[in-house]
Amino acid sequence: MKSKFVAFVLAAGVLFSLAPPAFAARSATISGNPTAIAYFRASVAAMSRVTHLASVSSGVTYLGVQTVGGKVQFNLDYQTVRPSFRNEVPVNVTQYVSASGNVIHWDLTILASPCSPGRLTCPSRVDRLVLLDLRGAHYWALESKSLTPAFGSALLPSCWYRSSGTTAGLVTDFSSVGQPLGSLDFNGGAGTLLDFQPLIVQGSQMVVRARETAKGVSGTITTWVDRQTHRWSRAVQTANDSVGATHSLSETVVAHYAIAALRQPAASVCK
Repeated sequence: MKSKFVAFVLAAGVLFSLAPPAFAARSATISGNPTAIAYFRASVAAMSRVTHLASVSSGVTYLGVQTVGGKVQFNLDYQTVRPSFRNEVPVNVTQYVSASGNVIHWDLTILASPCSPGRLTCPSRVDRLVLLDLRGAHYWALESKSLTPAFGSALLPSCWYRSSGTTAGLVTDFSSVGQPLGSLDFNGGAGTLLDFQPLIVQGSQMVVRARETAKGVSGTITTWVDRQTHRWSRAVQTANDSVGATHSLSETVVAHYAIAALRQPAASVCK
């Protein structure tokens, strides 16, 4: 599991709007129950036909915002078991994705304090980091005490900062533009082994469980697949990272569909 700390300092006077797991295609060695493998591959094919999707992940990301000497600073830790600084709080990572032909064209990622279970809106104002990834261009905005937008809302930052240097790397880590949508399955990468277990039926869901092993990492990936649509509805990944020290991580991703008229956000650069 990767862990990365990022800190940025913004000069005073920068305009903040007071209005309101990156998923990449990878290749792993697959073994185990043939029926589960075939079913999961069918679900990947179903996911490749999705054109709009929102996913909310929780459990491994922390964001802290503070003012130091008249400047606004934010710290970000993700894919980590604990925050690096006291001012960091757990945040949900909400990602809106638009795709066609099994290729993601743009995505919008919002990192904000978690709401009550199952909700994509928060009743209170929070600090949030918003990332926008378009083809050939990356943007970010930090909003202090903003209102988290409603699910599918166009309520976005009034302007964006063009990413470059470290911030470009930050946006890219959370982005998936150009990648196949049908690979949202945490399936590791080269050198990763996935051993599929027998399928489990839970009402309208089929539960697909696989043991994951890689260099220094072991854990499980459990995916809930809708039996009618074959789309993924939820995934939970737990892992023990023994590189340097032993850390136990757990991340949950919930997927949402039938998003009304998701439009590509405008990318007006802040002056």
